[in-house]
Amino acid sequence: MTLPIMTRRPSVLATAILCALLIASAVAAQEAALDTRLAVPVDGEPFQARIAAVDDDWNVTLDLGSETRSLSAPDLVHWGVYQDSYRGTQILLANGSLLMAEVLEIADEQIVVYGELWGQTNLPLSLVRGVVFNPPIAPFERDRLHEKILTATGAQDRLLLENGDVVSGSVKGLREASETDPNDSPAVAISTEGRDVEIPIDKTAAVVFNPAMIETPKPRDFHAMMGFGDGSLAIVEHVNSDGAFVKLKLPGRVELQADPEVIWAELTLLRPFGKRVTYVSDLKSIGYKHVPFLATKWPFQTDRNVLGGRLRNAGCLYAKGLGMHTTSRLAYDLGDGYRRFQADVALDDQAGLGGSVVFRVFLADSSGKLNREPAYESPIVRGSNKPAAVSVDVTGVSRMALIVDFAERGDALDYANWLNARLIK
Repeated sequence: MTLPIMTRRPSVLATAILCALLIASAVAAQEAALDTRLAVPVDGEPFQARIAAVDDDWNVTLDLGSETRSLSAPDLVHWGVYQDSYRGTQILLANGSLLMAEVLEIADEQIVVYGELWGQTNLPLSLVRGVVFNPPIAPFERDRLHEKILTATGAQDRLLLENGDVVSGSVKGLREASETDPNDSPAVAISTEGRDVEIPIDKTAAVVFNPAMIETPKPRDFHAMMGFGDGSLAIVEHVNSDGAFVKLKLPGRVELQADPEVIWAELTLLRPFGKRVTYVSDLKSIGYKHVPFLATKWPFQTDRNVLGGRLRNAGCLYAKGLGMHTTSRLAYDLGDGYRRFQADVALDDQAGLGGSVVFRVFLADSSGKLNREPAYESPIVRGSNKPAAVSVDVTGVSRMALIVDFAERGDALDYANWLNARLIK
């Protein structure tokens, strides 16, 4: 198939500084997004609701105010949004979960933590990738630190210090602050280069546990991502409610439990992963082309923004999607069985109030013939805009091309995101 040729439109190149923190208007947008619990079903129109419960068979009870509605989780694309937090210690698990919890103890085979949602929980050390004691305030810096922990290699524990130094060795435990010395603070004990040392937690950005000892359990074919108001994010294989507690079974030997009223009140995101929804970022592209405005070349990113950070808009994190820069084209072979392509298009938070792009979707029919009219074309999308919903009928379509072109001020800060880009069967 011959894909459309991207053309340049003359504009003035603007320069801007990347925004690490959102301005007040963006913060207000974050809060509004978190207050809006939008349920997006696989079939039918989105609607606002509160999740009242999720049972053992993944049936979701949704409270619409005047009535309740039940949906099987596989028939739900997602409900709500998730926002991470820098306020507190983060526990990064090998199964992809993140728990906000205080570390009480680090032992040979387990780490004991306490969270406001979960209470005291014992985690197998082999399932913990690392602990972030002092998360960076800037979201992109948090992303970089998480990536450093999750992709670490080697055969030693490591302490990543606030000043940039790294101490390698074997973590021996966590020492509590002295009750008699008001100037003392908790510290991580580590054996390094034949001697035992203690590094205060307030000088330690993170602990990376020995990557060679980490198990990486894969979730079941059907599982869900659950986000919570404290910034926790759990990959959940099974939900069990015995009346007194709701128990969440995570991949590996991890179980979390909480009071039913608390857990459903604190839930901000439910994103099932099943067979009815295929995320485009999980497919292999058949072609990518980027035409630089000047000289910088930008590859596309899967489940990341074009800078390599996590996909963010209005402070909310999106686990799935595509990051592209202007001007670029990304093509996919769809095959059979898909009915619709859906996404939410926006600029990433890293663009701040800058950037301006146009999103387009082009389709080719079953014979490979390209329709030269776009199946979808967005208005100009700027950094201040909320995500715009895209829904395109792809019945009988053989191939699809996603195009991002610059609009105003050249390509400065054109960090385009296809959020939740998915194909529906």
